Amino acid sequence: MNEIETVKVCTLIASRGLIHSRTIECVLNCYEELVINENSHKILFSHDKPIPDAQNYLVREVLKTDCTHFWFVEEDNTFPRETLFKMLLEQMPVVAVDYPVGEKAYSTIMQKDGEIYWCGLGCTL
Repeated sequence: MNEIETVKVCTLIASRGLIHSRTIECVLNCYEELVINENSHKILFSHDKPIPDAQNYLVREVLKTDCTHFWFVEEDNTFPRETLFKMLLEQMPVVAVDYPVGEKAYSTIMQKDGEIYWCGLGCTL
């Protein structure tokens, strides 16, 4: 049995009220890509809370579970179906997927001299 087969992933989706259907579709597709059983993943939502209260609430809730991995997904993100699988393969304490933000397509990862200082939670394991 490889390590991917023993993970239990909890997807954390902070919402201020609306979630794009394509986001949920992407999350479900990623779970299908892993070919894991239905007891090895769950999804937690927060509703109507501002940043950072929404994310902090989700962390408090997921710490009450037996999940081995916490996957933050913002309510308006989409990504390829192999994304979660590739993130798990990295076997790192934090894995973030960069994505463009705004008209100027700003990065969600702040790096200096090759070192990452912070990242967005849009797609972070």
